[in-house]
Amino acid sequence: MFKDSKGDPVEAEKAIEELVSKENAIAILGPLLSIELDRVARKAQEFRIPIITFSQKEFQSANSEFIFHNSLFATDQIQTLVSFAVKTLELKIFGIFYPNSPYGLYFKNLFSQEVSRQGGRVYGAVAYQEEQTDFSHEIRGFFKIEAVKDQNSPRKRWGDEFQSGIALDGLFIPDTHDRAGLILSQMAYYDVRGVTFLGTNAWNGPDLIPVAGKSAEGAIFADAFFKGNPAPHSLHFAESFRNAYHRDPETLEALGYDGAKLLVEILRSKAISSPLQLNEEILRIQNFQGVSGLKGFGEGGRPLRAFLILKINNGQVRMVKPQ
Repeated sequence: MFKDSKGDPVEAEKAIEELVSKENAIAILGPLLSIELDRVARKAQEFRIPIITFSQKEFQSANSEFIFHNSLFATDQIQTLVSFAVKTLELKIFGIFYPNSPYGLYFKNLFSQEVSRQGGRVYGAVAYQEEQTDFSHEIRGFFKIEAVKDQNSPRKRWGDEFQSGIALDGLFIPDTHDRAGLILSQMAYYDVRGVTFLGTNAWNGPDLIPVAGKSAEGAIFADAFFKGNPAPHSLHFAESFRNAYHRDPETLEALGYDGAKLLVEILRSKAISSPLQLNEEILRIQNFQGVSGLKGFGEGGRPLRAFLILKINNGQVRMVKPQ
């Protein structure tokens, strides 16, 4: 049974009431929007019915035993990204180039804290405006760019060659795939070299490589789902989705699929007679094979999830760390 909340917390709350009282639902998938979560979660607690939400927001309450989060928690994502950068790539000194937005500030702080926790060092950070398209001022200032003259360069004019005054191992850019591509292309113009660029799952989109071009080579980012994952269960999901919708699935659709599949597997294997019994069975799951890396749920309904590390190699996104 499907209910459209229209992005309205009041409508979402009413939908829960109708699903329980009229449809005898024993579990609920949703909501997606953070603004709906508090009211929906409290109503689910009141009815004592398990709810698997896809909201990025974490429900804060002492009573949350019926709330399960099947979303991408930023802390888990950044831990995976930094661990790979520090331990596998052996990067030590990082910079942060971030949008002056709640998203950018949140990820900037998370990344900085995690780098310090794992033994790395953040050299510094620079912010830019959300709608900005020219990043030359920030790039030149942060990297201490100086113009140089090279007689052998194909660039003929003075000031068309640049060199950086600082040395970084990695630069974290928590922005969308299209804007990250634009930033990387401008980094290349100013000859910012020898730096591994790092991003969030927001990089996993169609515009990163076309916009950034060769400047994206070697860049890495974390995500829970990759359409090219060779794992059999992931291949089956991607192929079935393409056959049904004639396009590639994205991370949000993988999350929805995993939430539904987890419930279906329980209902098919157990004689479930009540929402409370179903809730207890959800809590027992620790080795679910989700296409989004979902294994089960831990304390406070937090997802137990293995993130992927994706890398740009020869103009293609490739998986370098499996789930």
